[in-house]
Formats: sequence, C-alpha cells, structure tokens
Amino acid sequence: MPIQINCPSCKGAVRVPEELLGKRVQCPRCEAKFVAEADDEEPAPAAPTTADRGEDIGERLRRPRRRPPDDYEDDYDDYDDRPRRRSGRPHRGGIILALGVCSLLLCAPLGIFAWVMGNHDLTEMKRGRMDRSGEGLTQAGRILGSIATILMIIGCVVYTAVVGFALMAH
Repeated sequence: MPIQINCPSCKGAVRVPEELLGKRVQCPRCEAKFVAEADDEEPAPAAPTTADRGEDIGERLRRPRRRPPDDYEDDYDDYDDRPRRRSGRPHRGGIILALGVCSLLLCAPLGIFAWVMGNHDLTEMKRGRMDRSGEGLTQAGRILGSIATILMIIGCVVYTAVVGFALMAH
C-alpha cells in the first residue's frame, strides 16, 4: 500500500510504495531526488485548492512553470526501468535534419521548412518547453536548411540574370 510523504524540496505530497522506503525516489512535481522515509508524525493536511488560497485560475496559469533541475545522472528513474520523461514536448530534431539533408540533395524549397522549424524548435528548447536532447539534430538541420535556401536564392538570381541577358542579346 502506498505511503504519502512530503518532498523535502517542494514540500508537495508524494505517494511512494512501501517497498521503496529507504531508497532514492524522484518527486513528480519538481523532479528532485531524495531518500523516501516514512514520516512518524500525523499525515499532512490536504493541499489547499485555488479557491482556498484566494487566487483565480487565470493567475495560476499565467505564472511561469518551474523548470526541472538539469542534474540528470542518467536517463532512467531510480525505481523504474522505463526512460525518464524529459521536460516539455518531444523534440523534432530527426525530422528537421531529414528536411535539411533532403533540401540539399533533392528539393531546395524544403530548406525553408527546415530553417523555420529549426528556429522555432530551438527557441522552444531554450524556453524549456521542448525536450533539449534533440538540440544538436535540430541545429544541424536548421543549418543545412539555411544553406540550401541561400543556394536556391543565388541559383534563382543567376538563372534570372542569364535568361535576361539571353533575351537582351536577341
């Protein structure tokens, strides 16, 4: 039966299975790691609701979210074999890199998409809204997309100049 303890970092209630007492666990809110120890005192009162605190839901949504600490020891939870969920939405680094490579080799207009998507995703990663593990792939795809776009623009300008001179010669 799970036991409710308080996280020493954020003071939030954490439900921990009895078999994990004495072992390192991670708080689901602030992602701080600590050793789970049963409190000998009486259970903590229920957390106050927004109505009890006198704050409206809009004010709560406008507050910035806490970013998890960046001191990951590994990519797995201490008490679980599943990979740890990183902060924010999953990255699209592989897609952006594929668009960048295809824009250089096959179709230059794809470079525009790689460039724009890469800029957007890198901004989201810096703000903590997207998983940062794909930052290198995203950066590489963005650079390849920008190179393909610039080469496409230069090619269009050269083509226009050649066709213009050819028409003026006739």
